[in-house]
Amino acid sequence: MGLIAHLAFLSVLLPFVKDSTHTTTPYIVKEYEQMPLMIERGQYSGISWIAADKYSDSNLYVAVDDKLNGGGIVFFNIPIDRKTGEVGNISITVAEGTLNSEVKAKDNEGVAYFPSTETIFVSAEGDQTIAEYYMNGSPTGVTLYVPEDLKQDKLRFKNGGFESLTYNHKTGLFWTTPERHLLKDSLNTSARHLQSFSDITFFPVERFMYHMDEPSIEIPDSGKYAFGISDLCALDDGKIIVMEREVYAPKVKGNEGVFKLFEIASKTFCKVKLYVVDPVKEKEEVLTKRLLLEIETSGIFIANYEGITLGPQLADGSRVLLLIADSQANSLTTEWLKVLIIK
Repeated sequence: MGLIAHLAFLSVLLPFVKDSTHTTTPYIVKEYEQMPLMIERGQYSGISWIAADKYSDSNLYVAVDDKLNGGGIVFFNIPIDRKTGEVGNISITVAEGTLNSEVKAKDNEGVAYFPSTETIFVSAEGDQTIAEYYMNGSPTGVTLYVPEDLKQDKLRFKNGGFESLTYNHKTGLFWTTPERHLLKDSLNTSARHLQSFSDITFFPVERFMYHMDEPSIEIPDSGKYAFGISDLCALDDGKIIVMEREVYAPKVKGNEGVFKLFEIASKTFCKVKLYVVDPVKEKEEVLTKRLLLEIETSGIFIANYEGITLGPQLADGSRVLLLIADSQANSLTTEWLKVLIIK
């Protein structure tokens, strides 16, 4: 989503800002400071680990760039020390099928690796579909069967569709949700629909209602603002991590003085809350959520986190959790990676 591209000049006016965290669940074992990926600029959204199970020695991940053609598939090599969780030098490769595709404007956002067939599923806001791709980035022709009330004409906002996608081979389920509320939920704007799909039939299975927190600010009259669910992460025990994101970039007229620019820049932020829900045990009308982690970034450290995935299991039995940020391909901002160790 093109939310922070015009912050390039503003971001250099602010001092470094560290992440702020607040944990109310026992999952977090260790949190690393976010790190710059030091790769080619892009507009990377979802991310998924390419591995058969948590014991895999694979360092390969798949991400999607929402401005590339086809499925927007980009592979990341992210070496992770299996003892400490520390990350080495990262490199990327764009899939051949993405480079050669003539299909445009799909606005690919979410991605999930499917180990059974060694293929990749990608959710696209442009047409509100979830399509399968071979590892070379070319489409297989298979899609998940999206329920009628979640299709494109039922969205309240054109850019508020399937931002998220996750799959877990232990549960055999894909999960997604519209980023923003639907037309039918116009009187309940906090409502989100978490939808699961079978990995055998690709048909929808269960649906759960989820309620967003209230926005931290009133919706501004100008500037870039977004508030919704940017991604999901399905855990082995059936629980799901939900990434709520609020990002605001004030409008810049282009003729502001330095002090005015500093004032405007000081109001820019990206707030991310990770909540854990349990659709296996929870059968209430609205899912109960527990806060896992809260991150707020701004200034030169602004990180527009859009993607989240499980990584490998470490030697002590803990698990790596990775978050990736979208820099909007801007020369003065960067791609950030956030590493958490959970257990």
